[in-house]
Amino acid sequence: RRSRDAADLDATLARLLHGLDVSDTDMVSDRCGRIRAHIAAMPFDPEVEDSLRRSYEELSSRCGVADVPVAVRSSATSEDSPDASFAGEHDTYLWIRGADAVVDAVRRCWASLFTDRATCYRVEMGYEHRSVEMSVVVQKMVRPVSAGVAFTLNPADGDRSTVAIDSAWGFGEGVVSGEITPDNF
Repeated sequence: RRSRDAADLDATLARLLHGLDVSDTDMVSDRCGRIRAHIAAMPFDPEVEDSLRRSYEELSSRCGVADVPVAVRSSATSEDSPDASFAGEHDTYLWIRGADAVVDAVRRCWASLFTDRATCYRVEMGYEHRSVEMSVVVQKMVRPVSAGVAFTLNPADGDRSTVAIDSAWGFGEGVVSGEITPDNF
């Protein structure tokens, strides 16, 4: 938010989102692409960038690995809402190494708030674009045996007495993106 405020992007975003017709895929692609380009070009707030770089260097030091590989994961404020699931709508970057690459991946996560699919989903679910913010998690990469998604209710019927887990061998990206058919428990 500090970087967006410093770049004075709110008026530009409002202009590009005004009158957006989510049934017009060309309009959505054009406007969302322009929004992502504005976010990609905005300067980082210097304190935020400095904190990010220092934290990454500290993580590398704690792990005993120069330029430790990390996952740079999007985490939008609306992601786990009671009435909508934004999981997989925003971008995550794996095996990122080096402070410059981490800064770039964080910026791309911020921009992914306005992917075509995320923007259209917000409109379909009745979420105001200005009410959603993008946080980003930077965490050390691990080599999992299996990974996936756990739901604290049955996504098919909303039953809160059921926990549903979709998982597959290896990384969870294939499960989250829908690229593979996971095991379901």
